[in-house]
Amino acid sequence: PTRRSSELRSFVENLREKGLKVNYSSQTHIPHDAGAYNRSRRTAEQFLHQGVGTLFDIHRDAVPAEEYTAQVENTPTVQVQIVVGQQNQNAQANRNFAEGLKKVADSIHPGLVKGIFMASGNYNQDILPLSLLFEVGTHETTREGAARSMALFSDVVKVYFLGEPGRQAREGMGSTALRSILWIIFIAGLALGGYLLVGTGSLEELRSKLRQFFCREFAEFGGKRSDGEGDGEHGDNDTV
Repeated sequence: PTRRSSELRSFVENLREKGLKVNYSSQTHIPHDAGAYNRSRRTAEQFLHQGVGTLFDIHRDAVPAEEYTAQVENTPTVQVQIVVGQQNQNAQANRNFAEGLKKVADSIHPGLVKGIFMASGNYNQDILPLSLLFEVGTHETTREGAARSMALFSDVVKVYFLGEPGRQAREGMGSTALRSILWIIFIAGLALGGYLLVGTGSLEELRSKLRQFFCREFAEFGGKRSDGEGDGEHGDNDTV
């Protein structure tokens, strides 16, 4: 197995556990020369034919390991850097995608994402508007450290695409309750209308009584009562 297989396997397994459908390839497309991206493009195009909507390319950076180490939840953690290629028509869409992922990461796992690097290359990101490259630590990073980071990053992807179940449930309950209340009000209104119609005997008489009722109530609301119950009797006391 390659050094990258541990973080790739961790990423895939955790995404699947969270209910996301994942297709993946463990091909390294070696040698790492100028033709590597041409070879990886063939793999990306195969995924495109399978109907995928998002492409993630997993890499390691060629710098010292400490440049990708930060405290995440009080634990030294391998950071993930998101790379966006600017030489393609999807650059802005991919940048927006990267910024959205980083915003989620900064919220649920602060420090996990090192940053967003706007590179001058293409990185096959012209294939899809949701296509990114991840630098998961460096060539000096341990497999265990990289695997843990991608497990954490799977949380980020899950929240980005599926949201937070707790919040969705609360919002769903709130909307359901609101609909129920509106239906109750609507049904009560129909029942009251039917009762008044039976009591008055005709629609015209019902309209007349309703006009009288609302004129009287709005007059009372505006303080224009004529039954002697003025506000002056109560002085300046406030009612809480």
